[in-house]
Formats: sequence, structure tokens, C-alpha cells
Amino acid sequence: MRFVQTAQAAGLTLAEIGTIIDLRDDGNVPCTHVAILIHSKLADVRARIRDLALLETELDGLIERSHRLDPDDCTDTDICHILTASQ
Repeated sequence: MRFVQTAQAAGLTLAEIGTIIDLRDDGNVPCTHVAILIHSKLADVRARIRDLALLETELDGLIERSHRLDPDDCTDTDICHILTASQ
């Protein structure tokens, strides 16, 4: 049970954990497979961090814009000029 908890904490899915257990049950040492999985997880995490940093920048810009724009200046054609106004 501790193995499964540690593997899940490392971001491995139950299916991935199952492949590790299957390798061990077949008499193989799964460490190389585990290393490949965790390298892949790390790459995924780093990509998500980059995506989140871009989103953070975009949201910061929208917040700044919301402070500058007057809600009364929205036109009938705009749903919300915070999202539609040119920068």
C-alpha cells in the first residue's frame, strides 16, 4: 500500500502503477520503467508550469485593464470591454 501511495504522490496513475507491479510480478526490475515514467511526469509538470505562467501574465494584464476601464464605457456591441478592448 505504501508503494501505491508514494507512486500516486509522484503523479503516477493507477494504470502506470499497475504496469510497474506487472513488471515486478514477471520477475523484472522495473526501475528503468519507473525512471522513464517520472521523467515524463516532470516534463508534463514543467510544461504546465510554463502554460500557467503565460496564463498568469494574461490575467494580470486583464486585471490591470479592468482598473483602467470604466464599466459605463461598454458599448451595446461589447459584452465586457475588459475582454474586448484593445490593449
